[in-house]
Amino acid sequence: MRARILDFFERNAPSAEKSLVREPLVHMVSKSLRVLLTEGVLEYDLVRVRTRKRVALRVLEDGRLEVRVGLRTSMDQVERVLREQEAWIRRQYALGKERKESQIALGDGTLLPFLDETFILTLLSSADHQVRLCSGRLEVGGGVGDRVGLVAVLEQWYRAQARSHFQARLSYWGEQIGYQHQQLEIRGQKTRWGSCSSSGTISLNWHLLWAPSRVVDYVVVHELCHFVHRNHSPLFWALVARYIPDFRECRQWLKGHYRAAW
Repeated sequence: MRARILDFFERNAPSAEKSLVREPLVHMVSKSLRVLLTEGVLEYDLVRVRTRKRVALRVLEDGRLEVRVGLRTSMDQVERVLREQEAWIRRQYALGKERKESQIALGDGTLLPFLDETFILTLLSSADHQVRLCSGRLEVGGGVGDRVGLVAVLEQWYRAQARSHFQARLSYWGEQIGYQHQQLEIRGQKTRWGSCSSSGTISLNWHLLWAPSRVVDYVVVHELCHFVHRNHSPLFWALVARYIPDFRECRQWLKGHYRAAW
């Protein structure tokens, strides 16, 4: 059941995708262009941006492929990149289809993962919009009927629980490792589980609450160890292994599971 609820972001996007940023100087948009690739015709939207130097690919939420290029990028260059990245593009389409098919219908009785437990979502008709945890049931009041409203209420609750749990684990592991972080930020990143900054701020993805507690501890230790070794050198992994001997299994869990499909 957990596998149906969870949906993971694609971690192996090519550099073109990783370089994608918000670009205000859009000069021209060409819709529904086509190119013949190995596995058939591919349709895409071409966006020319004055400040862009590289070709950037992105599969949008509605399934359309967007290609961002500079004003002087030739169509030959565009089609060459599309051919080179055909496997990645097809993989994104397949993942999008999988996410859509695995998306659960949130409602009374839905099973929601929480660390090493699973709670039963229970919708109440009470006047308040409070979320209560009672005997294995996650009770949501206020008669939240639409999906958008229910998602917002649940995310707010998960974020609050994440801050409490992550703060406690950071304090515990910080004492073991000998480093205390300066600030904790709760995020909902689509591209990473956690990160740290040189100022001592650690950012953790609240979706981690859908992972086993051991996996959460691995991510916490991973980020704290970066304050000792700011790289992924053998020394870094040796330090991680000192506190999380089964870190490889934890990494495998993160690679094989999915971000929530709500």
